Amino acid sequence: MAGAMFQSIMSGLSSIDSILGGFNSLRNQIINAGLGSNPEKTQASFNDWEKLTDKVPELNKLFSKAPSVFIPVTGENYLGQQDPFTNRIRISTDKIGSLLEYAYTIGHEMLHVFDDKYNYKKYIDLFSTNDREFERNRYTIPIYMLFKEYRGYSWEKSLGKDVDVDRTMNAYRVRWALPQKTLDFLNSKIKFLSNLFINP
Repeated sequence: MAGAMFQSIMSGLSSIDSILGGFNSLRNQIINAGLGSNPEKTQASFNDWEKLTDKVPELNKLFSKAPSVFIPVTGENYLGQQDPFTNRIRISTDKIGSLLEYAYTIGHEMLHVFDDKYNYKKYIDLFSTNDREFERNRYTIPIYMLFKEYRGYSWEKSLGKDVDVDRTMNAYRVRWALPQKTLDFLNSKIKFLSNLFINP
């Protein structure tokens, strides 16, 4: 009886957590900001970044701490991409879909800007050529770039997007032609780096 009651309580708490997470989702933040009741079905345009970063709390917080310059481009194979170690974010105007997807994209890329501004030095200072645990080598920067993607997709997932972060990370490793040991190293340091990096 006690076991059944415990399971019932835990199930209820899990449901509450799910509901609270839903209230804080990026979709609901967009709706509560008055930008439409169906952002997943609303076609976005390039200049929507202005109202999204102004009115949506999570995006406004990122933009205030990592001001970014959005640059329209065409003919690329991505929707959004930060120019590494700058505050410039390229947006492929011919790839823009829904307002919700656009919001996730600009938030993801602004988090990259934030990390380069506030967290890169912390990361790179860990490494030296004679440190066995954090040896500086040709993979040091690519591992940092992988971790930025991990943070970006984890941010999206925390705000309601259905994304398999682990599978996505491996896809980036393959796309960037990195050996498996880079992802293995990152996975072994995920908790440490997550505690080291500050959040917006």
